[in-house]
Amino acid sequence: QGLFSYVPDNRPAMREPSTINVSEFIEKNFTAYDGDASFLAGPTEKTKKLWDIVQDLQMQEFRKGGLLDCDPNIPSTITSFPAGYIEPELDDVCVGLQTDKPLK
Repeated sequence: QGLFSYVPDNRPAMREPSTINVSEFIEKNFTAYDGDASFLAGPTEKTKKLWDIVQDLQMQEFRKGGLLDCDPNIPSTITSFPAGYIEPELDDVCVGLQTDKPLK
């Protein structure tokens, strides 16, 4: 076998919780921030271009009566389509659209 074919995992086995108390989780993990937004950076040029594309697609969808595209032969599930991009030629980072094309 190769040098890295086996890596021991010494972590303790995880147990499935019987209940999840969301409120308690938030209380234990929330840290308030009272500062302003000056630490935030503005959108990049790539983000602005992608946003322009999305706004154009939304307008096309609106003009078509609310449906830009659909595939009546494939049931819609979270795994029905491969990873989608807003504009694959411009961006390879914004992955995770629910379909193979924006607003489909």
